Amino acid sequence: MRDALSDALSADNFDRRISDTSSGSLDHESGEQPSRVRPSESDAPANDALFDDIEVFYNQRRSTHIAQSWSNVPLNHTEIVDRCAVEPRGGKALRSLFITLGLIAITGVAARTQQLAGRRVAVIGITREIAPVEARLQSPTVERIRDIVFTSGTIDGAPIVTARVGVGKVNAAEATTLLLDHFLPAAVIFSGTAGAVDPDLNPGDVVVGTAVGHHDFGTVTASAFVRGPTRDPASGQLDPAFFPAGAELLAAARRAAVTLKPARLTDAEPGRAARISEGVIVTGDAFISSSARRDELRGELKASVVEMEGAAVAQVCARFGVPVIVIRSVTDRAQAQAMPSYLQFVDLASRNAADLAIATVREWQKP
Repeated sequence: MRDALSDALSADNFDRRISDTSSGSLDHESGEQPSRVRPSESDAPANDALFDDIEVFYNQRRSTHIAQSWSNVPLNHTEIVDRCAVEPRGGKALRSLFITLGLIAITGVAARTQQLAGRRVAVIGITREIAPVEARLQSPTVERIRDIVFTSGTIDGAPIVTARVGVGKVNAAEATTLLLDHFLPAAVIFSGTAGAVDPDLNPGDVVVGTAVGHHDFGTVTASAFVRGPTRDPASGQLDPAFFPAGAELLAAARRAAVTLKPARLTDAEPGRAARISEGVIVTGDAFISSSARRDELRGELKASVVEMEGAAVAQVCARFGVPVIVIRSVTDRAQAQAMPSYLQFVDLASRNAADLAIATVREWQKP
């Protein structure tokens, strides 16, 4: 807006307008000024003070121009733009133009502000696992909605809101719904831990979910459990069996993963660094500590890790039309010793997932 006004109201154009005025009825020796046409009484009175300010500024600059004997010394047209960006001749027409341009500028600023505010990202997880993100928030503001804790702040200038999610799909869906309804984030990242289904994964490894789905939704028959997709109750349409990660979020996570080095946990293979990979994440309302069940999830769903909230969060985000991605760090191998392993490694694994989640936010915020 300022550039356009600057071009239209260049110093040459302003000088020419003053010259045109002065070449008419101005007496250079007496210094009298030609009368200015005042707006009619029907004009909006709220604009009179603004119009008078413009006239004062115009006359000041005009007197300076006369004192310079119509020299070619340029006027500061940036100052003119800053001070009102119009020259008052023309009365109502110019005033109307100025007001219109002002409204356009205000609207543009408001739209830009809304756009920037809309880039806020929600990073959510169960209470213990989201703590590393909360700890890095600058100028945090805590708000409780139906006893769920939401914390707003920034990390390296990026606006972020966190949510403490309860364990399991229902708790995750409730928190996500309140989050999307009250805070209107532009994207959601779930950060947390998981059990390894892929035998190549070790504690400390991080998995970026290319898609996430329910492994325990379906029909139990006399002979088997038949998995099926969820359904949108409003439209009646079936949901995808796996909710895909938001394309821009996935691209941002991939860029972030290039330079990020997750911390290695103590029971990993000797000499092997923790790594970041991509894969399918499956969700269910049971903590898996069975190698047989784990192998089934691997064989039937090609899952990389298993957890208890991600698909519910993705399903709610799909209803709201908000992109989502799930990032998980491995604590255990989903076998008999899964719970002790989880308790041993949950804090370090949570930090690994949080590091990638925050790095993903930074990459996603870039133009």
